[in-house]
Parts: sequence; structure tokens; C-alpha cells
Amino acid sequence: MQFIFLSHDVDWGKQGAPIEHVMASKNRFDKDVLENASVKNPYYNIPEMMASEERLGLRSTFFFRTLYESGNLFDYEDDIKSLVAGGWEIGLHTDSDSITDLDKIKQEKKKLESLARHSINGNRVHDLHFDHRLLIICRSLV
Repeated sequence: MQFIFLSHDVDWGKQGAPIEHVMASKNRFDKDVLENASVKNPYYNIPEMMASEERLGLRSTFFFRTLYESGNLFDYEDDIKSLVAGGWEIGLHTDSDSITDLDKIKQEKKKLESLARHSINGNRVHDLHFDHRLLIICRSLV
């Protein structure tokens, strides 16, 4: 039996990334997405992902940060509630500055759980930062 794990990192606040970032990362997007980038935030596609996965009978994990450069976690409140209600997993997208600080990780987890009204079991560190101490810290959370 084979399994595929689908996941999405919600890296930017709902207002989206600055247009300079979008253009610097233009290889990530189709031409039509780039042409409409000033009208529709190309980083906000949660409803579209949910609809696509629903059609295919799939459920993925959405990793949310609690600290955003543009906006905040509460901008995603309705999306998070819809995801939880629909059977999607919500995970923590820990800030890269938190990975060696158990108290910061606990605060982020508690903040997301409070908003989601659901327990958070998964985590992926922002920018895929890694520190071996993170494994020891995470063990104490289990």
C-alpha cells in the first residue's frame, strides 16, 4: 500500500506577499496567475485547494503560521474553521525563530488550537529551518 501526503504551507497573511516577492518567485506561478497578481493574491488559494481536493476525495494538511509579515492568524479564522469542519488537518507552521524555545512553540500551538478549536498534532518549521534541539523539544510535547 502506498500513501501520498499532501500539505500546504500558509506562508503569508491573507493580504498576500508584496508584489516584489511574487515577481521574484514568478517561476512558481502560471502566466495567467501572474497577470492577475495585482487583483488576486496568488498566495491565497485555500478555497480552490479545498474544492479540488473535495472533487478528488482527498484531504491534505494546511500548516498555518501564527506570526505573519502581512496580517495575522486571525485573518484565516473562517478558513481554518471550514477546513476543520470539512475534515482537513490543521498543522502548526512554527516560526523559524521558535525552534529552540519550547515556550514559544507552546504559545504558537496554543494560539492556533484556540482559533481552530481543535488539537494540533503536526508541525513544520517555517523556511524548513532545522536544529537538532528541536527533536528534543518536540519529544517533550508528546
